[in-house]
Amino acid sequence: MNTTVLQKPNTITSFRNNKPVKPVTKVVVVEDDESILELIYFALKKKGYEVKTYNNALPALDNINIDKPDIVISDIMMPGMDGIEFCKHVKNAHKEIYFIILTAKDTIEDKVEGLDMGADEYITKPFDFMELIARVKAAERIIENQKQLVYLNEKLEKLADTDELTRLKNRRYFQNEVPKEIERSSRYGHTVSIIMLDIDNFKIINDNEGHQAGDKALQAVSQIIKNSTRESDIICRYGGEEFVVFLPETNPKNAFKVAEKIRRNIEKTDANFIGLSKPLTVSAGIAIKTPHMKISLKELVEQADKAMYTAKRSGKNKTVIYKWFKVNDLKNVH
Repeated sequence: MNTTVLQKPNTITSFRNNKPVKPVTKVVVVEDDESILELIYFALKKKGYEVKTYNNALPALDNINIDKPDIVISDIMMPGMDGIEFCKHVKNAHKEIYFIILTAKDTIEDKVEGLDMGADEYITKPFDFMELIARVKAAERIIENQKQLVYLNEKLEKLADTDELTRLKNRRYFQNEVPKEIERSSRYGHTVSIIMLDIDNFKIINDNEGHQAGDKALQAVSQIIKNSTRESDIICRYGGEEFVVFLPETNPKNAFKVAEKIRRNIEKTDANFIGLSKPLTVSAGIAIKTPHMKISLKELVEQADKAMYTAKRSGKNKTVIYKWFKVNDLKNVH
């Protein structure tokens, strides 16, 4: 029985008899000489490659998107479209494909032209099939290294955008991504809202119960915010005990409902269940941007922050909307 696992991209994708199984490398071969094409086909098949062959570059090009090969081997001299032009088209659409050119031409000019079009390797005719297999194996190693590099870069990028303790996005992510969302919302005439939340008495939790208790409080609040919001909302740990929630397509009334939902869910959480001696509460501040308001993200965050500190100063464990709206007036806001 084969068990599919999601691990590193195209490295080990399944296990058979408790042994890792490497995915089959796909090779497309384009050669107008049928005898050479047949010989290449059987040489590669014998080594376990998945091979598709074409005697013309045009149908090969049409099927590259469907075949999704790892490696393309192409003769340079062909009717309709030569190997140089074929390479150019393939590489423009699929930079990740490793392209090997077969050629009877061995001048520096021909090689430079092919490399300029994106070719990765040249094999000069007549060639030994052992050499061809060796070049294909070398291409496999290069492809694998490239995939590993892409995987590691994506992982590093994700880590750079993620708060290690709470697993929420961090301030860096917020500052990079939210401006794009605001611009999109303005373009389509949508109002957006931002909620700033701060854990009440967090210093007392750290001082009296220790930093481990403080970490538990941060993790608990993070999870409650996630459970109280939509997938389209952007939730970030902004710094220390502060969190920010960006709400696309959300008017003041609905933003207030979301903030209150978060606040109440935190308030009613069993303190003992999350390892704290006293209940958790948060203070929340809301800022609104309508499509026509000329206001930067920095100013919007500052407004939400001021509203949040107003909530702190007026007793904590409450939600305040930045200056334009009062809670009692929200029933009249549409």
